[in-house]
Amino acid sequence: MKIAIFYTSYRQFRELEWTPEFFRRNRRLSSEIDVIYHCNNAGISKGELQARLAKIPCKSMTLLHHPCNEGGYAYGQFEAICDAWETLHSGGWDWVIHLHPDIFITDGDRLLKTIEEAGEEVSLITAPVFGLTEPAYGTTFFAFRPGRMPKEVFGCYVDFVGEPIVVPLENLFFTEVHRQKVAVKSVMQYRGGVHFYDPDHVGLWHEHNLERVPLYLREPGLRWKVTRRKVLGHPLAALTTLRSWLRRRRQGIAQDSLAQYLTFVGSEKRENA
Repeated sequence: MKIAIFYTSYRQFRELEWTPEFFRRNRRLSSEIDVIYHCNNAGISKGELQARLAKIPCKSMTLLHHPCNEGGYAYGQFEAICDAWETLHSGGWDWVIHLHPDIFITDGDRLLKTIEEAGEEVSLITAPVFGLTEPAYGTTFFAFRPGRMPKEVFGCYVDFVGEPIVVPLENLFFTEVHRQKVAVKSVMQYRGGVHFYDPDHVGLWHEHNLERVPLYLREPGLRWKVTRRKVLGHPLAALTTLRSWLRRRRQGIAQDSLAQYLTFVGSEKRENA
């Protein structure tokens, strides 16, 4: 099976400092996977990107530098996918895994197993987004068969360019996938339906606090030093989180560890209450 990882990026650049190490830690990532990196930020030079991407061990590396982002923060990601459409179809890949640069691969074998066990009839692998008012699919991670995926699923952003964010991209993604009758498999990233900034059940780690990344690479347990500091600085928020976790546990609700819940303490934004 031929697989590519496709990164879409606008403002994530510093993350590339640690991406090579995550690839080096997994034989299959470094020897079997092609990487395509799309950047639509004119403020990041192509030369700077090439220098950082050259350090990522992989089967092949393709850089697409399109310094135009009409879709903005809200829809620029789907614009990037449409920009790269010909590249994604010409490489002969069975699957393309879409990620952002601030998603690190902590377990490459688990990620690739998720793809390989999808089933021949499946054209799209994604995960639900919890907390939005309408059904939604996550847009930070998903995988698709480029030969089967209708471009219209991603091209739907065009109708919303220049408009206020009246339809979150995750909701739009869900709607268009079903409008185009794409065969989709939804996978579980977190038991409790909360998108933690911590390694998930697919083998990925979506992390915004980059202070935790080098600590993890030194020793995975060291990342909790940052969490402990946040908990001590926000005791009331930590107590509220503890009570919520204990309530779910008493009710028998499937959930992840208390430590993962505590990664939200002190954060400016929670993706789900």
